[in-house]
Amino acid sequence: MYKDKAYVCNRCRKVITYSLKQAGTMIPCPFCGVPANLPANNDFHPAQEARKKSRLLPCLFLIVAITGVGAFILVKPGHAAARTLQIAMPGLLANLYDHTTVAPEPARVRGVRATVAVTEVSYGCPVIFEAPIKKHSKTETPVCCVKLVISNTGQEIVAFRTWRIIEAFADAEKAILTDKAGRSYGLLSFGVGTYPEGSRQQADLNPGESITEQILFSCKQKPADDLEISLPCENLGGKGHLRFRIPRETIQ
Repeated sequence: MYKDKAYVCNRCRKVITYSLKQAGTMIPCPFCGVPANLPANNDFHPAQEARKKSRLLPCLFLIVAITGVGAFILVKPGHAAARTLQIAMPGLLANLYDHTTVAPEPARVRGVRATVAVTEVSYGCPVIFEAPIKKHSKTETPVCCVKLVISNTGQEIVAFRTWRIIEAFADAEKAILTDKAGRSYGLLSFGVGTYPEGSRQQADLNPGESITEQILFSCKQKPADDLEISLPCENLGGKGHLRFRIPRETIQ
């Protein structure tokens, strides 16, 4: 249903969806016919991240199982500590896997004094800015727009890199948006120097400072179910991933 990658035509402002194999090639825009240089970003593929998650889960189960077995070996069966462990084990398992924050609640970035919050999700034609020619224009094709607020809650500067596709920052990790069935929405590419209005490609956040970010995904129609977005913490100098569940009733 959803292609892995998408690009906004610089001429007609419509969304061109394409496969990973077409990345880095030139094709005529299917809407206006003008040649479009599809961004070369061969390291990005949302499905790979989903597979990583599926492989990680069995490993976590194994670690928990070994830890639990070790604890029961050290604690004599029937002992009060063993009974306490038996009661607490389900809660420990739940806490281990329950790392999803329900939007718009903010989530803390592990390893850095910073928070991220999904403040708004909408379906429509947002304004994008072309820095080289200083031009503002709307996308002709409706897309899914996820707005974020990133806040520095510590006393040191926090370096931020966008989760959008930016060819100039190939080392930055990307955002992944999926529906309840696990299908990924394609991140939109605009080319270097072109990005959603009000967004930042990178920034140094001073203590107490907050910035906004917008991430656009290709979407044929307004999502009818809950969504989940995954944001790598390393884009803020942290560890792991932040995951947010976006209730369908909050999607505008």
